[in-house]
Amino acid sequence: MNWITCTKNHIKSVYSFLEAEEPYSISCITRIKRETIHNNFAAGSLCMALINEIKNDACSDIFSGTNMHICGILYYSTAHMLYPVFSHDMVNKLGDTSNRLLREIQNFSNSIEGVIGKSSDVHTLDRYIPQARVILAYDFMIHTDSGIQETGMSLDNEVQLEVRRATIDDLQELTAIEAAYQKEEVLTPIHEFNLALCRANQQYALLHVPVYVALYQHKIIARAQINGIGSKYEQIGGVFVKSDFRRMHAGSAVMVALMNDIRSRGKVPCLYVKKTNIPAIQLYKKLGFSTLDRFSIVYQ
Repeated sequence: MNWITCTKNHIKSVYSFLEAEEPYSISCITRIKRETIHNNFAAGSLCMALINEIKNDACSDIFSGTNMHICGILYYSTAHMLYPVFSHDMVNKLGDTSNRLLREIQNFSNSIEGVIGKSSDVHTLDRYIPQARVILAYDFMIHTDSGIQETGMSLDNEVQLEVRRATIDDLQELTAIEAAYQKEEVLTPIHEFNLALCRANQQYALLHVPVYVALYQHKIIARAQINGIGSKYEQIGGVFVKSDFRRMHAGSAVMVALMNDIRSRGKVPCLYVKKTNIPAIQLYKKLGFSTLDRFSIVYQ
């Protein structure tokens, strides 16, 4: 096995490998697609592939007409995050390649802000990167019930909710939702809130992915949206209900609407949720999700 630095000529093979590793690779796939310009990796990013020789066609070739295939990807994004994705049998077999990997990571280790991915993949890099300052642990969950559910408009016989897909006209209200979500669920003690980035992220979502909202008395009180798209799975994120409107089933309403949207396109919903967020985990289980594995975000 050996690590190589990928170029635009390898993008197709990189995607083929990552799609085979879904749903764990969706965050990596989404980041690469967002940063790829004219079918080429963005300046300031780096994609490395762990390649191995095979004697059959079980995996995608990295070079057309050769018997070399990808068994791992390490993507360094323009946002200074590392996204490791390894095939299930490679995590404990990196010893022979460790020197090359260490040299490559040392080239940008001082600017690494964090590592994100399946927990076993993330912790494979522990020996190569600086000691973590913050470690966030998540359950990675997948929707196991393929039935399409009805979106309830009247709940508890008292609360009247309107549930619909959001538009760009909702940007101002949703920026406030995103700000509250970031402050409550995303930002750690080592991060600062950035209103301009918050607005830009919400605007990007409205323009590129499904975003569903619940309204009470014509005001948006809840949101759920897509934060990752793969070939077979779509990752739900940003699920948030304003604090004054919880226990009104608004979170369930926007989740069901978004899940229906995903299923209507032949995809499977998945998500990751903090292990400490017991109410959210209970909600997702009621909606048909089950835990598949562990997910981690480690900040340096």
